[in-house]
Amino acid sequence: QRGAGGGPGYAVLNLTGRYQASAGWMLTAGINNLLDRRYASGGQLGAYALSATGGYTNAGEVGTSFMAPGAPRSYALTARYTF
Repeated sequence: QRGAGGGPGYAVLNLTGRYQASAGWMLTAGINNLLDRRYASGGQLGAYALSATGGYTNAGEVGTSFMAPGAPRSYALTARYTF
């Protein structure tokens, strides 16, 4: 979390492969986030008026970033038939 509204950079590895099984049939398989990295994909800079102990502070609002977690590893397998 960074109060200035930024977040750390990240990189993920996605793999996709295709196979023409026969006339009209295409098989596709893929893995997203192969290394299962933990990352934040987006966020919002907002006002935060709580102290470090969780109580309300009247000392002015402090900017903070609310980061959304990135997607974990996922798999996909599709079969497509074209007429």
